[in-house]
Amino acid sequence: MKLRTFFALKLVYDRHTFRPNILINHFILRRQIYSYLEKTIANCFHLEALKRMFPDAFYIHLVRDGRANVSSMIEGWEKIVNVNADLPSSDSNKIQHWSYPMPPNWQSQVKHSIEEICAWSWVEHNRVVLEEFEREKSSNYMRIRYENFIENPRTVLEAISKNTGLTISADCINYLNSNPHSRTTISPPQKDKWRKKYPNKIRRITPYIEPMMERLGYACSRV
Repeated sequence: MKLRTFFALKLVYDRHTFRPNILINHFILRRQIYSYLEKTIANCFHLEALKRMFPDAFYIHLVRDGRANVSSMIEGWEKIVNVNADLPSSDSNKIQHWSYPMPPNWQSQVKHSIEEICAWSWVEHNRVVLEEFEREKSSNYMRIRYENFIENPRTVLEAISKNTGLTISADCINYLNSNPHSRTTISPPQKDKWRKKYPNKIRRITPYIEPMMERLGYACSRV
């Protein structure tokens, strides 16, 4: 991905925290070609802008069993991300703050339960990505299952390498072999953890997320 436009924008919009001399010397004036990985989840809702700024970008859509994903969102709602945004004023609000990225029309959800909000957000994130790339049948898009990546990360990385032309470095392999947890991990990963953490909440929203799960290729047992 070409970075000059990106860093120029960062310089304009984030000038108080960016260091211009380093920016100019290392990324704008040099003629090397850099690859930049950006994994901000909110970018699901900025795809049109990203495509215009970076026409040569490659998009990796990491998907996960919706029940596990919603369970993880519930677990992290109070502990990881508290967005500084005013909620619509109402005594019927079920939440005190919003966490994670804010899909369009997020204000309409604040009267729902936390599991309903997380389920809606999960569906919206995946919906906008699928609509963008399924419409065009893009060759610069690939979908990866979280479960496959956890079980066999080397195979998944080889698939990414084949599609992007990037080389898997020794440092990358060493990092994988260390079996690291994400810095945002709250409780250790475990298969079907949602059944122990929030079984009733997840069963309640399963009918709502089931169509998107099937669209992503997940079988959805109601058990």
